[in-house]
Amino acid sequence: MTQQQGRPDGPRTLDQALLRWESSFSAGEYLFCEQVNTYLASKAGLFAQGDRALSIAGGEGRNSVWRAEQRLRVYAFASLPTAVANAARLALRRGGGRPFSARHMLGGDVGVAT
Repeated sequence: MTQQQGRPDGPRTLDQALLRWESSFSAGEYLFCEQVNTYLASKAGLFAQGDRALSIAGGEGRNSVWRAEQRLRVYAFASLPTAVANAARLALRRGGGRPFSARHMLGGDVGVAT
């Protein structure tokens, strides 16, 4: 849509949207911060050590890394290489070694399993 139709101009194709997000994740800082989502943290009592968690479109991994810190076995997928690399870096910085696997879902395995 155009601005004349009442909506802001944005990406018109999947490739354009992916390029826009990739650019955002490449800015050097975590786009959505490094802290877990408050709502997810409020549900910590629902998880047991060793439970499995699947995070589709996990972005830069803040919620997936937090789940791993709660001793869940986490499998995180994202569509952008920079987001996956940021998630793996966050996992390593926050303790590594926990069962956390970050993968790129569109272009193959570019993540780092810790």
